[in-house]
Amino acid sequence: MIHRILVVEDQDDMREICALLRGAEGIAKAETELPDLVLIDIQLPVLECYESTRRIKALLGMARTSIIAVSSFAMKGDEEKARPAGSDGYVTKP
Repeated sequence: MIHRILVVEDQDDMREICALLRGAEGIAKAETELPDLVLIDIQLPVLECYESTRRIKALLGMARTSIIAVSSFAMKGDEEKARPAGSDGYVTKP
């Protein structure tokens, strides 16, 4: 079985390991691709993580898709904000 993972990240250096998408692009891609898992960066510019997460979860067919918030610059309260927005987990990147 093939699983689809969508990575929504704003750092250009991530291009080497994944397709680079920003908030609004990630939402559009989630709508067309219906991934099985979404990894979303906490610190996205323009359309931030929490709103992007809410919008992805609201898409038809995405309500049960797991969304994991990730950050390399964790700030106090990030996890507490991510879960009510619809994130199923929170990970700090090394």
